[in-house]
Amino acid sequence: SPNGNIPGVAKAVRVVENAVGTVQTTFPEVLSDFHTATISIVAPCIQVSAQCAYPAGTNCFPAEASVQFTGYVTNCGDIRLTNVTVGSRAAQLINAAPPFLPLLPLTLDPGQAVGFQGSFTPTIAEISAGTAANPLTARGTDISAIGGPNASVTNQMTINCAICPVA
Repeated sequence: SPNGNIPGVAKAVRVVENAVGTVQTTFPEVLSDFHTATISIVAPCIQVSAQCAYPAGTNCFPAEASVQFTGYVTNCGDIRLTNVTVGSRAAQLINAAPPFLPLLPLTLDPGQAVGFQGSFTPTIAEISAGTAANPLTARGTDISAIGGPNASVTNQMTINCAICPVA
């Protein structure tokens, strides 16, 4: 079921190795000696999302304040990811759930999301422009045991947080 559209059947493709060692994806039943194998198809995926965490009742950060943000890193694929990291211009990202420890390399199961938060000091140029950009990059590695290098996945986004004009 290569497209995974048969209920109860994993994403797999049956293949046949013929007498000369060529793997075929058809089923020539005329072969007298054939071996079958299953090829697992995995689709690793990672997604990062974030938003500015403005002070209550505002839509910008005071010029003298740090820019704060919150976000999530999500395993949007169908295989466990290891060594998941999120990079930002913040010195350190903190797990959004108690006990608010530093966000270390994670292991995420399919569908699992972990919240994070962080902050950074805007530059003078950003304060003058009234906006501060924060690029975020999430990375992870799948756990497939296919005999070759595991797939690395990356996702990037940038949030632009408003800074209040200086009065």
